[in-house]
Amino acid sequence: MSTQFSDKGVALPGSDLTVVSGVCFKVHKKNLECASSIFADMLEVGTSGSEVALVEPATVLARVLPFAYPYPIEAPDLVICPEIAIHVSRAMLKYQLIRGTEAVTYSLSRALAEAASAPPSLELATTAAQITHYFHLPEQLYKWVQYVIGSLGIIPRVEIKMRLSRVACVDEEFVNRLD
Repeated sequence: MSTQFSDKGVALPGSDLTVVSGVCFKVHKKNLECASSIFADMLEVGTSGSEVALVEPATVLARVLPFAYPYPIEAPDLVICPEIAIHVSRAMLKYQLIRGTEAVTYSLSRALAEAASAPPSLELATTAAQITHYFHLPEQLYKWVQYVIGSLGIIPRVEIKMRLSRVACVDEEFVNRLD
């Protein structure tokens, strides 16, 4: 097992706690307790010995657990795909790892800025709508989706609006602003 966080687990030297989620993350209990009152309460009440099971998948935990450590613990890339980024952010919020939440938001902002230079597509607009709305960046989202829609002249606006209105986190007011 590696000493670097990955979705295959980790085994840090001197670890005294195993976090299980399909794979094993051998970590330091004190780091989790100090980084998060949620982890502290969970470990105080819910652990029998040196193992705790979490519901988040390994892909998410590999990106969350490093934020229980001070720098320079290296975390895997936070933004693999939008769906994972959203799950990572939810876990960061759930476990109150504020530094991690800020890192995810920053990574997503960078990813969206890079995506703006990619060839526009309806899939890209939909994904951007999901991410930026989830992370409360509505004005940035609106401007970026307007740019993508403007670049997709061959796709009827009605189809774009219909597709975006089906995205769970995009409200009707946002879609109506695209006229």
